[in-house]
Order: sequence, then C-alpha cells, then structure tokens
Amino acid sequence: MKKTDNMIKKCFRVVWPLIFVVLITILYAICIGVVIGLIYLSIYLYPEVFYGNIVAVFLMSFINFYKMGVILLTISMQFLWIVVFYRWNRRITHSKPETSTRFLSWKNLGLIMLLAVGNHLLISGAMDLLIPHLGKLGEDYIDMMNVFFEGNVILTFISTIILAPISEELIFRGVIMKKARHAFPFAVANVMQALLFGVLHGNIIQGSYAFVLGLSLGYVTYKFESILPAILIHCMLNLLGSYLLYSVPTFVQILEVILGIGIIVYTVRILNKMKPYVSMDIN
Repeated sequence: MKKTDNMIKKCFRVVWPLIFVVLITILYAICIGVVIGLIYLSIYLYPEVFYGNIVAVFLMSFINFYKMGVILLTISMQFLWIVVFYRWNRRITHSKPETSTRFLSWKNLGLIMLLAVGNHLLISGAMDLLIPHLGKLGEDYIDMMNVFFEGNVILTFISTIILAPISEELIFRGVIMKKARHAFPFAVANVMQALLFGVLHGNIIQGSYAFVLGLSLGYVTYKFESILPAILIHCMLNLLGSYLLYSVPTFVQILEVILGIGIIVYTVRILNKMKPYVSMDIN
C-alpha cells in the first residue's frame, strides 16, 4: 500500500504542472469572458453614458482587441507560460534553466535539423494518409486548423513559430521532464512527458502526432543537456507544418513516412554515441 501511495505521489508531481496550466488557462479565459460580458451589459443598460467617456472608449478597444480572434488570447497565454515556467525551471535547478551550448557545432546543428525534417516527413506523410479515412474526426481537425490560420499572418507566425515552441518546451521538456526524470528512469520519464504533451493538444489527431514528436524532443533534450535544441526543432517543425504546405500523391506520402522513419533512426543512432547527463537537481 505504501509503495502504491509513493507511486501516486510521484506521478502527481509529474502531472501537476500540466494541471496547473489547464486550471490557470480556464481561469484566465473565464476572467476575460466576465470582463467582456460586463462591458456588453453596460452598453445595453446605459448606452448614453457608455459612449461618453474615455473609460468606455478604452473598454471598447479592449473588446475589439479580443475580437481579432483566439490567436490574441493564445499569444497572451504563451507569454504568461514563458514567464511562469522559466522561473519554475530556475527554482527546480537552483540556477538558470539548462542553456548548454555544447550542441553549437555544425555537426550537431545538422543533426538537430535532420531530426526535425525526419519528424516532419513522418508526421506529415502519416497525417495525409490517415485523415481522409477518419471521417468526421478528420473533417473537424481540418476545420479547426483552418480557423486557427485564418487570422492575422504576423500574429499567427509569432504564436506558432516563436512563442509556442518556447513556452511548450519550458513546460514539457523543462519542468515536467525534470520532475519525471527525478522519479523514474529516462525511458519512462520520456514517455510520460510525451504523453502529457499529447494530452495538452486536446484532440486525438493532434495528440497522436504530438506524442510522437514529444518522444524525439525529450530524447534530444536528454542527449544535449539543454532544452534549446528541442526549441529549435519545435520551431522548424511548426514552420514546416504551418507555412510550407503541399499536396502530393499517395505514393509520395508513403515515401515520406518511410524516409522520415529512416532519418529519425539514423539520427538517433548517431545521438546514441553521445554521453548524456545523468542527474538533475530537483526540489
């Protein structure tokens, strides 16, 4: 019984950062909704007063700001997570988060980019092959992605290519992976953080390929003793997946999957020869 209790405590410590993210996100969205609701209620009840002062003008600007779409809410949340989880990383490690630059050589940068390309080919090819056969699930996924990318191109780029990789890597390959590594062997810890990374995406399709990607990002973080390579890979993958879209025949999609797997296996074999760090300082 005691052993079971200890295991539950260890698992909760790993999962807690994700629970924290979800709770604060919900609270943040509720607060925004309440503020906008109160503003509209004021307009309805006191229209002659509302449009006659500078506070009202500011509040209407606030509404118009958020009318630009969910992308602005996403960006504001991403900034929040970067600040919160950067500090959380510092507290966990009793210093600055891992920013080792041992990967800064042409060979290692090449391996990082190669791993990004391999993951992109695998995920892109597999999604192109599977989505047409997933019925409504696939249609809902396509509609969701179209809605997200219908907004302002610059804001979407900032959110998807810059802020998302930084914030998500600080959360998952930063805090969550450190806590998991403290409690479990690397293989178990890597699967746990990748699984939670998939869960955060909130749907089966995104969650599935996020899990696969999370395994690679966790592995490269482990090998390079830093989350910076994972951030670079994440940025490149989001760029390839968001702005370099293309339609290819089925046989090419199959080749993408095969080539992607081959590139990943080749890269991992080289990375396996590198000496990883073996301990982390955890509170």
